[in-house]
Amino acid sequence: MKTLSKKILTSCMALAMACAMAIPSFAAEPQTRSATPNQSYSFQSCETGTYLTASSGTLCLGGATKWTPRYYNGVVKLYYQTGANSNGMVATYNYGPVSLTAATTENSRTSIDILTVNSVQHRIYFNQKNVYISSYGGNVQTNWYDESAAGLKWNLAAYV
Repeated sequence: MKTLSKKILTSCMALAMACAMAIPSFAAEPQTRSATPNQSYSFQSCETGTYLTASSGTLCLGGATKWTPRYYNGVVKLYYQTGANSNGMVATYNYGPVSLTAATTENSRTSIDILTVNSVQHRIYFNQKNVYISSYGGNVQTNWYDESAAGLKWNLAAYV
């Protein structure tokens, strides 16, 4: 009887370990980068239908504006209005609101990724701060990840 108890206990432990090893295989696929560096885009909020723009050094919602992800100092930064209107300003994490600062601002506050949600929608992600640019309540700010939040999702349209 004692040997049978040990075999049952050993079998249960083996089953538990096998189940624990199988859990990571059910994890979600990582999101992929969907924007090409040096290609200009406009970002339309899936929540409000208005576009990501900037006013007085702070990101806000308004008319369509050109944004360009570009490499600078080893990371991708989101530049505001490139070309003739370019002033070298980039979207910057500012502990809530998103502001515009010089491209030389530290990488930990300006490094971004643009991640695919589906064929139309994307998320703008400050990858070194683990927060997303959102359009909640008509304001542009940073928020933690929320799978169902429309405010974290943006429609990309490429400028030609």
